[in-house]
Amino acid sequence: MRNIIDALEFEIDTSTPICIIKELKKKDIDKKFEINLEKFKHLTKERQVSELFISYLVHHYKEEIDLKKIIKEIQDDSLIEERCDYYTKELINSIFERNPKIDFDSLLTNVQKPKIYTNKNITFNEHPFYLGRKEVVKRFVKDLNKKNLKEFIENYLGLDTRQKKILEKFIMNYGRYYDLKDIPKEILPKVPKEINPFVKKYTLKRKPSAISFYVFEGEEREEFAEIIDNF
Repeated sequence: MRNIIDALEFEIDTSTPICIIKELKKKDIDKKFEINLEKFKHLTKERQVSELFISYLVHHYKEEIDLKKIIKEIQDDSLIEERCDYYTKELINSIFERNPKIDFDSLLTNVQKPKIYTNKNITFNEHPFYLGRKEVVKRFVKDLNKKNLKEFIENYLGLDTRQKKILEKFIMNYGRYYDLKDIPKEILPKVPKEINPFVKKYTLKRKPSAISFYVFEGEEREEFAEIIDNF
């Protein structure tokens, strides 16, 4: 199918068959990956792992990805294009995806003509929703003690699906409440004893940690405390 697509030029619209859209997306992933794999390899191994983990946490199909295997290949210098499926390629491409800058004044003053895409010029940018989530997760991983990053990821991968979702909720809330300001000290929660060892070990900031813990209610809060006991 790709040979046929490459030989023709046609417009992309809502009537384009989904099988063609999927093939075009794969082609776009491959094209970006050729560039991004080289960029990725120029990062330190620690940075490769941390950036990959950030992309993984917000990936829609993370259950399809063997993160442990990819990290091992990074450590062994055996990560090559031939070993990477499309989910892995998407993870690495996502590391270098940035939110596009929008000229809002231009949008208000100019009549915007809809852009016509063909199979020759179409590109598939990451959705702003996932880019936003990635920026939130970055705040948590940035604070995470890098000496314990590998251990943290291994502990995370050892959790069941429900436990992972609870921990991911804490991570997302940590990023969301990271920059809360102008809140009187009297009403700011203190880090409770249940999570204090976890916060200290992974060098997390105390204010967003405490707030993120108290976002949980009842049984879920107890479950989170039990989960991090093993970290």
